Amino acid sequence: MVLVAQKYKLLSVAIIRKYSSRLKKDWELKNYLFAFCRSSSNLQTSYSSFKTVRYDICTYKNKPCGTLGLASVAGMCEPERSCSINEDIGLGSAFTIAHEIGHNFGMNHDGLGNPCGTKGHETAKLMAAHITANTNPFSWSSCSRDYITSFLDSGRGNCLNNEPPKREFVYPTVAPGQVYDADEQCRYQYGPGSRQCKFGEVCRELWCLSQSNRCVTNSIPAAEGTFCQTATIEKGHVGCDNILESSVREDKCRVCGGDGSTCDAVEGFFNETSPRGGGYLTVVQIPRGSVNIEVREVAVSPAYIALKSETDEYYLNCGWTIDWPKKFDAAGTTFRYKRPTDEPESLVAPGPTTTNLIVMVLYQESYEGITYKFNVPITRTGSGDSDIGFTWNHQPWSECSTTCAGGFQKQEVVCKRVDDSSIVQDNYCDPDTKPPEKRRRCNIEPCSPEWFIGDWLECSKTCGGGMRTRAVLCVRKMGPSEEKTLDSSACLTHRPVERESCNNLPCPPQWVALDWSECTPKCGSGFKHRIVLCKSSDLSKTLSTAYCPQESKPSTRMRCSLGRCPPARWVTGDWGQCSAQCGLGQQMRIVQCLSYTGQASSDCPETVRPSSMQQCESKCDGTPTSNTEECKDVSKVAYCPLVYKFQFCNRAYFRQICCKTCQGQ
Repeated sequence: MVLVAQKYKLLSVAIIRKYSSRLKKDWELKNYLFAFCRSSSNLQTSYSSFKTVRYDICTYKNKPCGTLGLASVAGMCEPERSCSINEDIGLGSAFTIAHEIGHNFGMNHDGLGNPCGTKGHETAKLMAAHITANTNPFSWSSCSRDYITSFLDSGRGNCLNNEPPKREFVYPTVAPGQVYDADEQCRYQYGPGSRQCKFGEVCRELWCLSQSNRCVTNSIPAAEGTFCQTATIEKGHVGCDNILESSVREDKCRVCGGDGSTCDAVEGFFNETSPRGGGYLTVVQIPRGSVNIEVREVAVSPAYIALKSETDEYYLNCGWTIDWPKKFDAAGTTFRYKRPTDEPESLVAPGPTTTNLIVMVLYQESYEGITYKFNVPITRTGSGDSDIGFTWNHQPWSECSTTCAGGFQKQEVVCKRVDDSSIVQDNYCDPDTKPPEKRRRCNIEPCSPEWFIGDWLECSKTCGGGMRTRAVLCVRKMGPSEEKTLDSSACLTHRPVERESCNNLPCPPQWVALDWSECTPKCGSGFKHRIVLCKSSDLSKTLSTAYCPQESKPSTRMRCSLGRCPPARWVTGDWGQCSAQCGLGQQMRIVQCLSYTGQASSDCPETVRPSSMQQCESKCDGTPTSNTEECKDVSKVAYCPLVYKFQFCNRAYFRQICCKTCQGQ
């Protein structure tokens, strides 16, 4: 196994405004992923594709839910599987995209078939099944590294062995959280009316105000660089010597405590144009070592300030391409380029610069001019009798770095003018002749016993009032790297607290699910149900469901089965009365196919269906017919043979009108 750093390069970005027929816009994510993979595989411009969408997506059901993305595991380099779909949730989409690309590289979730994220092992990271306040999505776990290494070693990622096209790209010099504060990140996720809710630790979980005026979170932390300071800061002025409440300041030459004698001010105005009617014009050259640089437009115009080196390396607005306002590093200092909507643009830097720079103006139409000013160092040597000399000198011994247990003193080396011994910047002296700094030990006696106070451990709760603890020990420092732990009685000051309350802000409302009901019906496939309530953080009040995040609401119905149901069976009723009062007749009964619940069914086999009719016989009355009454068929009746044939003689009416025929039976 060979561990090699992998770089995933973005080749192109396409904004799709009209969906093709194969990219059906619905929530059913698996169908949507398949359609997108088929579509992107035909482009043949990349080996992996990902798509972000601005509507709620879901797996296994065609309605919105909490799913953020879907990808084929180990689908990299397979044309119709090497892709992913991601829900656009603002800057947090970066975590989703990286997570789904990890699946393409064969990574399983941390804790699924691997120890990462389980008790006693490293915490779940970017490949956690669900990002929570306890996961770290800014890095990969060792399990993820093992998965991608195995995937590449197997040869399934060979399509990535080519050299991608080289494109110059200037990476941002500031973190995204410095460009977009927490309120702006919330607006990207939940709309223009959203802002940050002050819940918990923003660097672990960003809470935002939703459109329904509820505080919600998708458990993704704020972007790197987001201001998250919650502790108090000691206030006071700090001088350029880095001492609190010091009044020492830099002079115009940026010399701490200097008198401004080591530099000269340069100011000017430029408003020239070119007979060719537009292009780049040189405004001024800024020499090496310059400080407090300011270049400003006189008035708002279609002209732009540009900056380059003497070797034509452009830092700002080069090649007729206009940069956005930004901060950038050049020539050893940081420049800030501002271009407000309704104010002139400007370019400033504190300096000192390490190389010569050239300020230019790119204009297309008339402009009112550019002003500039900066301070340049006085030349190290002049000419003739007016030469100014500079030399290295050791400063007096500094104060001891500690009051006990062995500290250090040092003699810093500074550059001074020979004529008046004033301190100047180091670049005036010859760097090859600079002597080393002197150091010596001081205050070597042991320190008095004092309390060692450790950092507070994590709060036991993220909201609603928890407790946190810290280590408090009585120690005595014996040397720079030696401490001795003593009994608490050796420390004479009051013992600091070791335990305190924390995160006392009330928790947001939460879903509370009651117990599941029994499975119904009692056999076969069915459902069980439960009640889900929106409760206050202390569970004392039941609130409207609008106060709880809908995307995290537990399900209220779940499929279940208590085994196969008994088969349907034929059920017969009692036989009815015989149709004949005398002789042969018929009797009927009800035959039904019933399920085990007693409901009518059509699943009974016809081959075993019981008979619903049978022949019966009733005893006839033995009293002979009166001799006085002649037994004969009524002459007008012609169907007496049928009466006899179909055994209707047992009915009094037919027996009377067909007496002779019926006597013959």
